[in-house]
Amino acid sequence: VILSLLVVRYLAWQWFDILTAVLIALYLALNVVHLAGNALNEITDAEVDDNIKRQIIDLVQSVKGVKGYHDLRTRISGARIFIEIHLEFDGDLPLRTTHAIVDTVEQKIIATLPQAQIIIHQDPFGISEKRLDHQINSDVKK
Repeated sequence: VILSLLVVRYLAWQWFDILTAVLIALYLALNVVHLAGNALNEITDAEVDDNIKRQIIDLVQSVKGVKGYHDLRTRISGARIFIEIHLEFDGDLPLRTTHAIVDTVEQKIIATLPQAQIIIHQDPFGISEKRLDHQINSDVKK
């Protein structure tokens, strides 16, 4: 703005003031769009980005005793990340053992994502059941 005032005063380029105003307006408009997009994502519970999802999957798969996972769902609400996942375990393991493994998974996720709220469902490995992943994948193909 100061540069524009100096150019107009000493070089008498009246158009420079208009150009400066248009550039400032465009800059402000782009910032508004960016801020509005971020705010909209927060109030509409957007899913976390693929990098965070990959982190969660890597943490889950790094814990001994977890044979698989499915139905991973994530969402961001404000500063919180909500994570829901089904973990698969050897069906012959006692509930206390699988519960201890789930606690380890939760601790690893919280260590990396301290703002996370986590819900984990335990499933026996290898059972055939209707899963949310299958439903969503078939809906996407339609």
